[in-house]
Amino acid sequence: MSDPRFSYFRTFREVVRQKSFSKAAEALGITQGTVSNQIASLERFFDARLFVRTPEGVELTEEGEIALEAIETVLDAVERAKDKIAAVSKEPSGKVRVSTSTVPGGYLLPGSVKEFRSEYPKVDVIIRVCDSREATEHVLSGDADVAIVGTDAFVTRKSVEVVPIASEELVVILPPDHELADAMEVSIDDIVGEPYVNRESGSGTRREVEKYLKSHGLGFEDFKIVEEVGSTEAVITSVSQGAGISIISERAAKRAESAGLIRIARLEDRPRRFFYALKSDKPLHASATEAFWEFLLSEFRGKS
Repeated sequence: MSDPRFSYFRTFREVVRQKSFSKAAEALGITQGTVSNQIASLERFFDARLFVRTPEGVELTEEGEIALEAIETVLDAVERAKDKIAAVSKEPSGKVRVSTSTVPGGYLLPGSVKEFRSEYPKVDVIIRVCDSREATEHVLSGDADVAIVGTDAFVTRKSVEVVPIASEELVVILPPDHELADAMEVSIDDIVGEPYVNRESGSGTRREVEKYLKSHGLGFEDFKIVEEVGSTEAVITSVSQGAGISIISERAAKRAESAGLIRIARLEDRPRRFFYALKSDKPLHASATEAFWEFLLSEFRGKS
């Protein structure tokens, strides 16, 4: 019994995706007979039946499920090896998947990504905006190659590279008609007990504000939480409508104040929060990810 060719693994995976020998053949540009022969060869190699016919097409057997896991591991390993070789010897190409929390996604990344795309036209940058917990989980699970987040509190694996890339001040935002609206500076004691618009539990901003409050022996329970919302923009909207106050990143606050939506008061001890870049230890396309990572770090080091 001869060993199967590498191309047979790709054929097997395509049959699984299409649930059909004929559709797999069409997708691969080969004949249905060739697909059947290659699957038969794999079944002889594994000494097991890998597919069963159903009214909808074909489905994996239990043995086929085991074979699929092994075959996908082999295919993915080879693709990663190809990308690593390309990173050494060729112009970066492929796709880099970036998950970012809302503040970096709205205020830090856009200009940098535009410059990167201009410099590396063969790399596609796919951006997904969510909260810091989700973005971190995307890197940990392999659903993203790079994440930009507002806290490193959700990183649970040492193999993920974590680099602080920027920092900024946390400031208090208030409705324009609030009694403290004209104050340039406030203490934490000035705002304790106020109605407060909070971010959701996975937010980096929420986590960093929580750490700041804890340093003063306080917590969110010392405020009247009136809302929990899913983005910085939603916080600004609620505050501008008089729902309460909040503490957010200075960049976002300044833009909203310039638009006349809210007023800013700086906290007297000038708390700062960091933004972090995370890199997966198993990127989808190594050359694209490495190029984006190095570009990102260079960009922010130059601005710090």
